[in-house]
Amino acid sequence: MKNLKKLFAVILSLAMVLGMSITTFAAENVVGDKDDRGEIKVVNVDTDAKSVKAYPIIKATYKSDSNDAVFTGYEVNYTTTPAITVNEDGEFTLSQDQIAQIRAKLKTDEAIDMTKAADDTTYTASVPVGAYLVIVEGSETSTYNAMVVSVNYKNENGQNAIDLSKATATAKKSTTPVLDKNIVEGTHTTKGNSVNIGDTVNYAVTVANIPEYTGKYPVFNVKDTLSAGLTYNEDLKVTVGNKTLASTDYTLTVNNQEITVDFVVNDAYKLNDYKGETLTISYSATVNENAMLNEVGNNNDAKLTYSKDSSVANNKGEEEEKTYTYTFDLDGDINGETGSTYVDVLHLINKIGEETKTITTEGETKTVKAALEGAEFTVYTDAECTTVYKNTIKPTGYVVRSNTAGQIELKGLAAGTYYIKETKAPSGYSLNATPIKVEIVATYYTAQDAANNENVDEGMLKAWSVKINDAEVASFTMTNDGGTTRWTRTDIIQKDGTTEYDKGFDILNTKLSSLPSTGGIGTTIFTIAGCVIMIVAAGLFFASRKKRA
Repeated sequence: MKNLKKLFAVILSLAMVLGMSITTFAAENVVGDKDDRGEIKVVNVDTDAKSVKAYPIIKATYKSDSNDAVFTGYEVNYTTTPAITVNEDGEFTLSQDQIAQIRAKLKTDEAIDMTKAADDTTYTASVPVGAYLVIVEGSETSTYNAMVVSVNYKNENGQNAIDLSKATATAKKSTTPVLDKNIVEGTHTTKGNSVNIGDTVNYAVTVANIPEYTGKYPVFNVKDTLSAGLTYNEDLKVTVGNKTLASTDYTLTVNNQEITVDFVVNDAYKLNDYKGETLTISYSATVNENAMLNEVGNNNDAKLTYSKDSSVANNKGEEEEKTYTYTFDLDGDINGETGSTYVDVLHLINKIGEETKTITTEGETKTVKAALEGAEFTVYTDAECTTVYKNTIKPTGYVVRSNTAGQIELKGLAAGTYYIKETKAPSGYSLNATPIKVEIVATYYTAQDAANNENVDEGMLKAWSVKINDAEVASFTMTNDGGTTRWTRTDIIQKDGTTEYDKGFDILNTKLSSLPSTGGIGTTIFTIAGCVIMIVAAGLFFASRKKRA
């Protein structure tokens, strides 16, 4: 046993030595000293640039021996979330969010001024091995992208060298702030969506390339206008990168459906410390009972107003962005904008009975099954009809009745799948308890669509349709008629003229079964006589038993 323990100890020692030798080899694979330098370069810089500075964000580390300082690895100069990782070859990745975090806490005492070349558009600097964030300072509304360049060690054909393949960057200039407006749905954003009445819609307004203003006339504000179908939830927040701005950095004004955020407070512009970064205004709104229906969207219009040059009064620029939120109404009337631009959605779902009536259509008289009033339906969200659908219109459960025209109106629904089930039949009719699957399908215009057609915006409703039991009943599509957008309805179901309405899907109720009356009183007399006979027989039975006893 002792010999086994000794053998195991020897093996463990060898494994530790081998492991240490591998680490040492990796460290000695690259040789360098603290005097090693490389040239970084930025091209495509406009003549309005005030300065170009390089800030070291990753540094090479060295230790001294008897001869000289030798390379040992790399260290990160800034803390970010998530943390920046870099291997011994100097390989690293930086997200835009990490770059924004670094820009917010640049160590100005370590800045390296880059020198302008003869062509006036190129800047260079000789720097130690490491990675650098390059910042170009432009005019008030001229901002440049943040650039990352690096000078790394590498092993080339067995000989150590300095890698300059990532030491050059191209400056990209934006001369104006860039406004963007989106609906936030979980982890992704969109310009258009559909919701239920009562749902909350989250918005994000971003302004990239925040300008720097030093003049007497700064203007920088964002106005967001909600349609009447949207109720602001008073939860606005303003951030730059990971930093939430204090309420003293802006003025918030809410006037009916207008929300204004102004970054000039008491004539003082509050965003100079964030030049070139991205501002985000986030808030939410609830879709209310005044919501526009179907093709008439509930728009949200954002507008940015800014100074092009703060040294000149009234020298303003503007940008606008829109988002679109829709909610659907089946077998109801469109509200809001009406007329030939939009089409009705009546008789998508019809309730009919066995009663008949005579109608005249296009000069032809027909006898058809008439619409049936008074059937009650409950709306569910699952095929088993166990989960009742609810919204603010029907907070305890969505129950609807067929009206005099036999229509079953479902109002304020998001695109999606629902199940309706008859839960109360009209008087004299049997219950038709077969669940009906109803599906609303919506598609929206893309950015490419908007680029190819000046009459539409990204996020606008492009088409929608209604399917019942997986078969399409009707579709609604947008067309362009001489510059005016119009909607066209196409009915898929072709009927044979046996029902009152020639559109939509029919749900039939049958009459309850009953025995016809002969019109006489004979049956009543026989019933009474039968009952008397039974009573007399029972009395005689008990009397005879008593007599025997």
